[in-house]
Amino acid sequence: MKTTNFYLRSVLKLSTSSLVIIFILFTSPFGFAQTANNPFSRIGLGDISSQRSISNLGMGGMGVSLPTVKSSNLQNPALLSYHKLTVFEAAGVGEYKDLITNDIRTNDFGGNLGYLSLIFPVYKNMAINVGFQPFSSVKYNAVSYELLPNSPTFVKYDYAGTGGVSQVFLSTGHKIVQNLSVGAQVNYNFGAISNTSTSTLDDFRGGFLAQLNDRYNYSDFTYRLGLHYFVSVFDNSQINIGVSYDGAADFDATHFRAFERKTLRDAVVDGDTLFSERKESIQIPDAFTFGISLQRGYLEAASGTQNTAYSFGVDYSMQDWSIANGSTVLGNNRLQSSYKISVGGEITPNVRNSNYLLRTTYRAGFSYSQTPLVVNDESIEDMSLSIGFSLPVKNNFSSLNMYGAIGQRGSLNSIKEQYVRFGLGISISDRWFVRSRFD
Repeated sequence: MKTTNFYLRSVLKLSTSSLVIIFILFTSPFGFAQTANNPFSRIGLGDISSQRSISNLGMGGMGVSLPTVKSSNLQNPALLSYHKLTVFEAAGVGEYKDLITNDIRTNDFGGNLGYLSLIFPVYKNMAINVGFQPFSSVKYNAVSYELLPNSPTFVKYDYAGTGGVSQVFLSTGHKIVQNLSVGAQVNYNFGAISNTSTSTLDDFRGGFLAQLNDRYNYSDFTYRLGLHYFVSVFDNSQINIGVSYDGAADFDATHFRAFERKTLRDAVVDGDTLFSERKESIQIPDAFTFGISLQRGYLEAASGTQNTAYSFGVDYSMQDWSIANGSTVLGNNRLQSSYKISVGGEITPNVRNSNYLLRTTYRAGFSYSQTPLVVNDESIEDMSLSIGFSLPVKNNFSSLNMYGAIGQRGSLNSIKEQYVRFGLGISISDRWFVRSRFD
């Protein structure tokens, strides 16, 4: 019997491993298209990623105060102290959007890898998380025309950018007293961003274009600190308070710039490298996030001793990006102080019921933010509604996680972006590091 049970467990783990491999291949850049066109990513390091798990995104991004035991929480390293099992999680994200500016309306679709995370306990009330996630992404194409003074000739300006910054992180959390946990995270950030500015002149004597190419290679370390405290209240419930702090940093960069003159058939006529390894940096401001939540039965539900589990709460975050304006101002576009409010919750009706729908976790949330972006002297706002689900597998300790959101960013005075975002992730929880025993 023991041999049979061992064989069954091995088959389950092998099947799970195969599923993970397939999922990673599906969510890699080779399985997805590239990021959708994003005009807002032209400023600074581009569009800053949410750095939240699929579960938290289903609650509007809320979660800096919310302990979890069966999935990752990427917002507060102090919450790692609650993990007793090893948790592997991978996710992919996608987006469909309509872009509206003046009388022009376009749409686009894209997606890529969301994050990879591996959490494993190393000591009583202490765990470590290693993983990978995007920090920012750049993907834009813009066109404008200008009539030369005292001339019938137009100049066409094309602006394009690609790339982004990725992040490898190592974090740990430890419960120092019964109700208080602290955590720390170290990030290594790396990546490259390419920007091209092309002007095309047709003076009816032969067309040509001039192109300026800029490439920035980034690499630097950043850190995050976290704290979590809870108070037990009525009916197996607790009030959670969570705080995370991201320290300010100067991102080191190597700047390459070259000029080329081409024919309209893209043949290079002449060119020059203006500089190749100029040392520069861009300032990353510190960030502060505070959250409070009410949670009932989640930890008990995870162990099967409590039937119903629910949580709801609110997060508030702020970050002053105006300090980075020295190298990022583009005409009437610049960076500013930003803030975000996220409200959301989740419920698992009955974790031990034979009805699969009752064992499913349901989530919903809302978020509003004043983004760091100022476009044409207008502050860009972003608001969205989201829902999410966790479908339990393997005795409720692992799950398939999904979320979807609809929202709007910007306005017709600058650029209006209406979007549908979605994500798919898998969380696998198990005891991986257990010493074998024989009777």
